[in-house]
Amino acid sequence: YGIEQVTDWLLLKQTTPGKLHRIISEFHQLTAQEINHYRELLESYQRIYVSQLQAERNQINQQRQQQGLGKLTTPYPIPTKEQLQLIGKLSPEAVLTELQTLAQLIRDYKRNHGRNVPTQALGKFEHQLAADDTSNNQEENEVLAAYDQLLQDCLTTAIQDVIQNRVTYLSRQQKPKHQQFLEALDLFHCHHVTMTKIAAQIGFTAQYQVSRLLDLKAFRADIARRTSVRLHHQLVELGQAYASAQEVKELDKRISQFVEEAINQIMTAARKETFVKNQYKLSSNFSRTLCELLNKGVGSRESGIGNRESGVGSRESVIKVGIQAKLFIIAN
Repeated sequence: YGIEQVTDWLLLKQTTPGKLHRIISEFHQLTAQEINHYRELLESYQRIYVSQLQAERNQINQQRQQQGLGKLTTPYPIPTKEQLQLIGKLSPEAVLTELQTLAQLIRDYKRNHGRNVPTQALGKFEHQLAADDTSNNQEENEVLAAYDQLLQDCLTTAIQDVIQNRVTYLSRQQKPKHQQFLEALDLFHCHHVTMTKIAAQIGFTAQYQVSRLLDLKAFRADIARRTSVRLHHQLVELGQAYASAQEVKELDKRISQFVEEAINQIMTAARKETFVKNQYKLSSNFSRTLCELLNKGVGSRESGIGNRESGVGSRESVIKVGIQAKLFIIAN
């Protein structure tokens, strides 16, 4: 049916340098240095990767046309190591991370300002664009927007609950450290301060004490688990409204795989930003959500635990996700 998946690589192909400039300057408000860097990166990507791939596809499609076949519509593949070496000045792995970060910046913009352009790629529910017909996108856009909001709400609720639980635990110790925990969390994720410098600011003597206090691996794992459980439960509940008894088991299995991929994507980005020393790297969705909650005072005695039902969202709009789950099962 002439369908192309909107992967990071197709999204970067479709974004012009001028459009990117507006997105990262007006919406993300990056510095002039960051704007120039990302614009040069996109131009290099399109000049090298897109040109090579388009030439290969044109040749293949000419052969397919002679054979009476339709155009090739397989997803755009990840750039090769050789292409990455030509695209950027850093290592292929670092260039790949930068390209994925750039694609996420574009997705974040479209999610907030351009929902009429479907570009949310998440696992097997990755949105697909009809290459020859875009007139039927409105309903699918609503499904994507509803799911995207549901995922974000589940993540927000999970982060909020985990912070509150940590604060409660640390405040009950013989030497309470909950205030130091909140301050360290804010400095590390929101201000990109190293743990060595954080130690001095919160009254510790060594970096390892901050690392032990934050325990980021367990912190992220707890958030991932809570997000996954909440999202899975709500998607299954919505999907069951449109699935027969015979389809329920398969529905649960498919949603489990889908949720795992979505959560892994979020947590992988969060984990990478703690290791990659890159002045152009921006905060992940995980860190942005975390910082928004800290700015609102989550974890403080006054804030309480907030609205635990925030992950529910609008029933009328989110119910469309159940329809999509049903259609996904039937189609596969």
